[in-house]
Amino acid sequence: MENNKIDNALDYWNFELVEMIYDECIINNDDSIILEYCNFLYNTANFEKLVRLLKDNVTLIHIEKYRILHENYHLLNKCVESVFENIHFIPKDILCCYYFRKKINSTRLIHNPEKKLFLYKTYILDSNNTLTQNFSLWLLVKYFQNSASSMRELFFIPKNIESIQYHIMTKLFYSDSQGAKNIYNIFIEQIHIALNNQIKINKIPKVAICFYGILRGDWQASLKHSFDNIATILKADCFLSTWEEKQEWPGFSGGNNWIERLFGVKYAGLDVNWLGEHNFFKTYLKNSYEVLECEYLSRIDLKLIKDMKKKYTCLKKIQLNNLEKFEANMLNESFFRQNTSKLYYGIYKAFELMKEYENEMRIKYDYVFILRADSEFFHIDQNILDVQLNEIADSFFSWGSGCGSSYGTREIMEIYASIYNFAEYIQHKYILNPWDNHDTIFKWMTLHGVKTIPLKFYAKLSNTKCLEGLKLPYFQDALQNDIDQLKKTNMLSSDKIVKIASFFNRIVCDYGEIKCRTRSVKRRFVVNAKSRIQNHLSYKLGQALITNSKSILGYIRMPFVLSYIKDKHKFEQKAYEEKIKENPNLALPPLEAYPDYKEALKEKECFTYKLGEAFIKASKNWYGGGYIKFILKDVPRLKREFGKR
Repeated sequence: MENNKIDNALDYWNFELVEMIYDECIINNDDSIILEYCNFLYNTANFEKLVRLLKDNVTLIHIEKYRILHENYHLLNKCVESVFENIHFIPKDILCCYYFRKKINSTRLIHNPEKKLFLYKTYILDSNNTLTQNFSLWLLVKYFQNSASSMRELFFIPKNIESIQYHIMTKLFYSDSQGAKNIYNIFIEQIHIALNNQIKINKIPKVAICFYGILRGDWQASLKHSFDNIATILKADCFLSTWEEKQEWPGFSGGNNWIERLFGVKYAGLDVNWLGEHNFFKTYLKNSYEVLECEYLSRIDLKLIKDMKKKYTCLKKIQLNNLEKFEANMLNESFFRQNTSKLYYGIYKAFELMKEYENEMRIKYDYVFILRADSEFFHIDQNILDVQLNEIADSFFSWGSGCGSSYGTREIMEIYASIYNFAEYIQHKYILNPWDNHDTIFKWMTLHGVKTIPLKFYAKLSNTKCLEGLKLPYFQDALQNDIDQLKKTNMLSSDKIVKIASFFNRIVCDYGEIKCRTRSVKRRFVVNAKSRIQNHLSYKLGQALITNSKSILGYIRMPFVLSYIKDKHKFEQKAYEEKIKENPNLALPPLEAYPDYKEALKEKECFTYKLGEAFIKASKNWYGGGYIKFILKDVPRLKREFGKR
């Protein structure tokens, strides 16, 4: 077993792990491996450790090369600078490896990397000792990879066709070991960085910013901020792909708390954070919720669009898409699929708009920023364009990547924008829900070998200028009905009722009401008793069992899907319990409090729920044949029972 681990670590050139495995064997008194370990230490020129090991195992000193080393070890330390002339009892390739070790430990190796490469070529490159050859190169590469840029370039960059670097890379290129492939990739990466930095000195990069997404509130102010700041700093050409309608009021957009999402900390002093929880608001202020949950849209004034294009020369093209038509095609889809489809579509259309301009002007942009039109950008780093060919700058969270604003080279951002065309086809055991954009975007980019790196700006989503321009729909009558009902039923304390009234009076005063003609769209992510029951583990497992039993591919991936659902459900439950501990006001009301409670109870008696229940029961007794009973008895029984109904 240990030999397999060692062989695998050697294949990956993980020499530190090899040494750790050997050390563990020695601690466990595995004498059979001591000689093998001594050979490893000798061939990697770790003489100091080898001599200590020989002292503890005197029988090994009878082996000639170890006896000579043990007797003359003191000479090595005395003549490091002249080892090649004065030390004759150790092979030159191993001696050269020892020289590299000593220089690294004394932090003097960084001087004259060309000399180190010359020594490697002279004594090691054509050596028959593969371990010494691999270890020495690994030692040098790891050292110079982390040195100053001038030293890195001297070590990694070939100056001409006769350079030693080409000889080294040729050996790496034809090697089958994974470690050689990794070191080869480091050479390529370092050469790319050096060439890229040199080219940047002589070239002003072309930058495009693709703004996308719905415009809301005072959208002109937020876009002006972006044009005056990030676009000016980057000297970028800008493109805007949005909808023919804008949001006067956005409804309760994503996130757990709509007050924080729309107003940030503006009303923190009013102590109404609990009112921002969707479940609380829906339960206790049903009438107000039904008005405010809707999105209120008005037609964009085309004159304002034309005026903006005239005013800002950086704004090259604008595109207005038909939102009603897009939504009509998604009518029967879930809210989350609708919303994520809009996101993917917006990104794709903005990038395509930029491509149109490229074709018209016969140019190509070097870097592309895809930014939300309702965000504002601050703290823009002067090295913002320091992004490699295999990188995308984006946010990263415990649930994946993607804040809606990201950037990279043009080629990388084209991959990013293309997810709109592939979302339907990439669902499998690792992308269970392509409409979970955070998880999917991260995996889509990783699939293409793209690494996510931190953004070099701050993208502000709350307390923005556009959100300051929101208007509220008229809901005062609905609010009064809710307050009267709360007073009548004593469902909430009088203190909370006063805070509710005070909060809504304040936001109406601060933001005003919608005066123009609007179209309202009801969002479909409201939590009710039915959705609560459908979020039970039994229902989710039953649904997955049914969905994946319709094809051979489904049966193959079913174990992975079920395992993922159970793990995710457990994580969500734990997160919810911790949230309740911190703030008991965030607890969901009992199912009986929902108006659709009686109707929702039918969900617990449906085939999907009962199938999931039976599977959970089988899982608890898997070692006693629970799964076999589930397949042969429970599933047929449930089919018979529900077939009769």
